[in-house]
Formats: sequence, C-alpha cells, structure tokens
Amino acid sequence: MLAAITAEEDDQLQRGADAVERRMLGRRIENPAKTVADLRSALRRVGWVRIDLQWLGPGSMLVNAEIGARLQARLLRAGTISADRALFGGFVRAARKAGIRPGTEDAWLHASGRGIEASLGVVPLAALDAALDRMVDRWRKQRRAEQASARRATGVN
Repeated sequence: MLAAITAEEDDQLQRGADAVERRMLGRRIENPAKTVADLRSALRRVGWVRIDLQWLGPGSMLVNAEIGARLQARLLRAGTISADRALFGGFVRAARKAGIRPGTEDAWLHASGRGIEASLGVVPLAALDAALDRMVDRWRKQRRAEQASARRATGVN
C-alpha cells in the first residue's frame, strides 16, 4: 500500500494492477490451454513425471511434479552441477520451448527427494514492473490534478 492513501484507493489500485497483468498476459499468451499442454509436454521431455500445473492468477503458474527415474540417474551421475541447478535449468528451458520467456527472477524451484515444486511468472517481472509503475504514475498525476481542482473550486490552499 502506498503511503497516505485510503483503503478504497488501495483497492482501486489493486484492481488496476490486476487488469494490467491480465492485459499483459493476453498479449504474451494467446491460448493459455495450449501453453499449459506445451509446458507439460516439454517438462516430460526433460524427465519430469506426474506433472500437475495450476494457474495461480492471471500471470503465474504453480507446478508440482516428480523426478523421473532416468532423470534421477542422470542427476546422480552428473557430479559437476547440483541437482537443483540442473532441475532449474531444465524447467526454464522447458518454459521457453512452450513459448514462455521467463527471466531467472520469474521462475522458482524447490526439490525435496523426488518431489519438485516450482512456480513460473508467465508475464516477466521486468515488463510487469514497468507497466505498473506507469499505471501508478498516471494515477498520482490524476489524483494531484483532482486535488488542485478541488482546492481551486473551494478557494482553500
């Protein structure tokens, strides 16, 4: 919440931010169902099994999966890179093959035993951050103009 704003203004800003995120998702992902199917297929090719994909909101996705037997054997043999790094790299590559262009700050992965929990920001954080900054700046200018107009109308400075 920004300083010195009411809860109503905060709700208005949150609704605006959600609308910006939905618009950006629509520009980046034309068919969300196809994207989910492509991501699931790409993750299977990487070696993930029992994949469960869920949309958390308009711009993020949660993935729960397990490491397949072949991938686990490969991870045990590869002693040069940690398993978490290898899984993270495979996750980001699979997302890029599915048409999502995440940065490293847009993806998160936690592996414990054979289980994998990962999340993916479908709308890149850098692009969303810039769009939200522009929205808040427009709102601030509009709010200042409304306050100045109210002061002129009442004659109070």
